[in-house]
Amino acid sequence: MNILEFLGLKKKQLVLPDYDKLPAQLIFRQFGASPVLYYAENSDNYLKKGFEGNHVVFTIADYCGRKLTTIPPILYKVKDKSAQKDYNYLRKEGSYHNYRESLRIKAKAFDEVRSHPILDILAKPNQTMNWDEFIYGYFVYKKFVGRSVIQGVSTDTGINKGKPQELWLLPANYIQAVSGSNLNIIDYYQDSRNPEFKIPTDQVLMIRNFSSDYSVPGGHLSGMSVLKSASKLLTKSNSAMDAETESLQNRGARTLVYPQIPKEMLGGGITMPDGQTIDAMNMALNKRLKEAGNQGVVLNSLPLGIAQIGLSPVDLQILETNRFDIQMWCSLFHVDSRVIFNDHTSSTLDNMKTARLNTITDGIFPDIEALKNGLNEFLVKKWDDTLVLDFDYTILPEIQDNLRQVAKDMKEAEVFTVNEIREMWKYGNYEGENADKILISSSKQILDDLSSSLPNVTDTNVAGY
Repeated sequence: MNILEFLGLKKKQLVLPDYDKLPAQLIFRQFGASPVLYYAENSDNYLKKGFEGNHVVFTIADYCGRKLTTIPPILYKVKDKSAQKDYNYLRKEGSYHNYRESLRIKAKAFDEVRSHPILDILAKPNQTMNWDEFIYGYFVYKKFVGRSVIQGVSTDTGINKGKPQELWLLPANYIQAVSGSNLNIIDYYQDSRNPEFKIPTDQVLMIRNFSSDYSVPGGHLSGMSVLKSASKLLTKSNSAMDAETESLQNRGARTLVYPQIPKEMLGGGITMPDGQTIDAMNMALNKRLKEAGNQGVVLNSLPLGIAQIGLSPVDLQILETNRFDIQMWCSLFHVDSRVIFNDHTSSTLDNMKTARLNTITDGIFPDIEALKNGLNEFLVKKWDDTLVLDFDYTILPEIQDNLRQVAKDMKEAEVFTVNEIREMWKYGNYEGENADKILISSSKQILDDLSSSLPNVTDTNVAGY
């Protein structure tokens, strides 16, 4: 019995496939050309496909949202409007250096208010939401929908008439502005799910991103999602995630084993084995591989060939593509990937401190400053126009480390008062008589006085002659 008879093969004229070209043919079939279907550019998709459906985007937004919840709101009484103007100017830019300078004049501009109904409202904006949930949701809506819509509910009678008692964070992706007539730009707001319910304009605070969309009436008033410019990246990122998952489900590239029959054995042709014979061969091969173990040697009487079906995750460069996508998403949110995703294998300690600080100042400060300005106009002024709302950034560890170093530098410079230095350390004002005076070391002298007391080098007695 020869090898062909042993395998149950019968002679028959047959054209065998070119196994050298088989992998290319399979790859072509697996990755055939098909149109890319981009997500429709609307706020629902940005929320569902971005915030809810992409773990990279969610991780970035979740980091920023959680950071916002750690920055407490503070209420101040204005005591120096000129100093307040300088303070607001320095805080507007949002950089750490300007913020550091603003702290120097903060004590001169304000007195902190410890108890007020406004603080109670911020602690519990409404019956179903605390401040942490409120500010987290504000950030998500502003970034992904392009606007955050806040409704202030007030009483119609009593001493607090017209003063907001509750703040409700509305589902911004459903809230629409209805244009008014003549000079009334917005007549009222409505929920697209219930158009009959009208929300008066004076009850709504909308904080939105800039939008250049004039294709529909009032489109520019709706704000633009940050994902609008990255809609193709979102489609690519989600599609790559699906492809990666499918690849892992299929365990990457699969190997096809087939008998590699020499041409001299083919003779007049053969017939390929039937299904039952193939199953028997597979069972025999699997049994030998299992008995041999991971590092065992399996002998076979018939030469075997292999063909790779598909591409492995390494061949697809999935890891490299994911790393690039992460950096692109972080750039979109103005944060550092080394901070959000612990991607700092080649970073030094100083570089990481700078990355954390830049993530806070670039990715957090602008959005919380926008909320502060909006609430000052919409909430605080309706209660008392001598009060202002602010946020205490010094609570953040990234800021504290730098402020401590700044305080040391200020002390050594000897051009700042005691209270200015204490403000950097987040200590209260010192009430001593020298608290607002610049103190210097007693060992220092005026340069002119010091030079006049030096001996004359032309004096022969001094020169030793």
